[in-house]
Amino acid sequence: MKEANVKDRSKEVEKFSQKKKDFINTLRSSCIRDTEDRSTWNTKMVIAHYQRMGVKRYSNFPYPGAPDIPLPETDKIIKKMVPTLVLSSWGPKKICTVKVEEGYEITDDLKEKARKAEKAMNMYLRGKDQDWFRKLMLAADNAKQYGHCIFKVYEQFKTYNLSKTLDLEDESPELRNADSETLKSYISVRFNLDLEDEDEKEIVQDVVTRIKAGEDIVDFEVPMVKCLPVIEVIHPTKLTVPAHTTDINLAERIRYEYYLSANQIERLMEDGIFLKRDLKEVPKASDKGKDFLTTSMARSEGISDNTS
Repeated sequence: MKEANVKDRSKEVEKFSQKKKDFINTLRSSCIRDTEDRSTWNTKMVIAHYQRMGVKRYSNFPYPGAPDIPLPETDKIIKKMVPTLVLSSWGPKKICTVKVEEGYEITDDLKEKARKAEKAMNMYLRGKDQDWFRKLMLAADNAKQYGHCIFKVYEQFKTYNLSKTLDLEDESPELRNADSETLKSYISVRFNLDLEDEDEKEIVQDVVTRIKAGEDIVDFEVPMVKCLPVIEVIHPTKLTVPAHTTDINLAERIRYEYYLSANQIERLMEDGIFLKRDLKEVPKASDKGKDFLTTSMARSEGISDNTS
């Protein structure tokens, strides 16, 4: 067998990392290009914000030195229209419906699964944790002010420990004298544990050891994973789409702009969400991109002129 050449291996790693750098640079430049192409749209978003707040810039009209007196008439109109939109979505008994996709044979089993999924989803949306009513208010407000609203939906996984108890008095008398392999097989089936999983295998082994030690009641914990959908309302001004887009629902791609500090990125790396990399090796944005980013943020915050 040919031994691995350390020198060739280092070149391969260097080439692979260069591909990643090229990908990041290409992605960054395309984001900047989309944002530049949509500069007119971004300006309109800022104008919509000013119109909503009734901000009047310093001017000489109707007389020199006219004060900045806000006249939020648009805000009053939007606030009157938002409740109607929200109640039209919140009022019905079913907020969402779940149906079997067309093309599949509709059986009683699939109908029952769809009914249960629909019931669970409606209960979750009306729950306090989801706070769906407030999100509908925010989405309707964005739709009236900016002309569109975007929902971001993703899965969130939470881990918790579930307490289990094995009382040998309630089990078969033959279980006390069973060998270790039989006990492992019984416990894995009894508590739905996977012996191929290293963590669950250790739990089963610990229970078997305690039974062999003479314990009649064995208390232990099993890690469980709960998956829940999370719905967030994205701020409309943080979105960019290609310049030729006429309808945001038919956009070729939608990019969402957000910022993370170095500490936040490192925390996400530790949680396994991001790949662990040295942040110093990540290519930085060019000066042009940095100036454009600063200008875009200043325009969004209304602290710079929006004229081009």
